[in-house]
Amino acid sequence: MDSRYEKQTITMTVAKDASVSNAVDIRNLTPTGLITPSSLEATTALAVWSVSMDGTTFYPLHNATGAVSSPVTTAAAWAVAMDPWVNFPGWRYLKFTLTAADGTTAVVQATAARTFSLVVCPVL
Repeated sequence: MDSRYEKQTITMTVAKDASVSNAVDIRNLTPTGLITPSSLEATTALAVWSVSMDGTTFYPLHNATGAVSSPVTTAAAWAVAMDPWVNFPGWRYLKFTLTAADGTTAVVQATAARTFSLVVCPVL
């Protein structure tokens, strides 16, 4: 198989007592999935994305109608598919905030560091 088409993973970590992951550089890559850790503080949570072009200033990702764009419903030990072409092409950096999946904006704080794997593929 041509290595240009191979999927790879990028580690994203939510630190202990935090709800926001580290930022990752996805230059020339697009997200296609998220793999969650075996332990998570909420039965289900949303990974709500923020994006940046410079890695310093992040903005909540919204779609053209103003709704929060591409929140990913997560639970412990899940592999979640993401539509790679809807919202992420063109953004250089991204990170996520874990929020309650019950429709509130309450954040979900990690009681220990939690490691997620962002599945990405090259943009050709």
